[in-house]
Amino acid sequence: MDSSQSDQTIRKLTTAVWAVAIALTLNVLATLYVGFALSPFGSAETSLSMSVPYRDELAGFHEWPVEKKIKAASVVAVTIHRNEDGKIKSIISAIPKQLPGTTFHYHVGDEYMPASRMPPENTSFGDGEVIFFTGSPAMMRYSASYTGSRIGGLGDMPLDAFIELVAEQK
Repeated sequence: MDSSQSDQTIRKLTTAVWAVAIALTLNVLATLYVGFALSPFGSAETSLSMSVPYRDELAGFHEWPVEKKIKAASVVAVTIHRNEDGKIKSIISAIPKQLPGTTFHYHVGDEYMPASRMPPENTSFGDGEVIFFTGSPAMMRYSASYTGSRIGGLGDMPLDAFIELVAEQK
């Protein structure tokens, strides 16, 4: 190989290296720009909202006393479990509380599918559940099953006493 061919090869390699370097630099700049534009510091509105720590007002809902749960709930529903073809269907039997204007996509008699299940053998899920929903549209926040007339997750509170307490809290 003579020196002119060698010089030409070196120029081609140098051009290729510079092209790769420029492409990588543009890629890094584009990534930084997009990352900055979408970051909390990218706009005054976002950075202002991010400067105040988020506080979930419903944190620890499952630990609250029943009266506080009822007060915070936008909907309280009671279900009954029906065993059909080996599947436990959770059917809404009562809605003792629904705040006006709350969007709730279930009515008495509807199957509440998230609580329906195929039970393993020798397993009981009780006779039904009391379910607390929050927000609008209402989203399930907490549930407790009952067996007979006692709600285990609410300190064995009688179901009738629970429904009366919900009516008093309205």
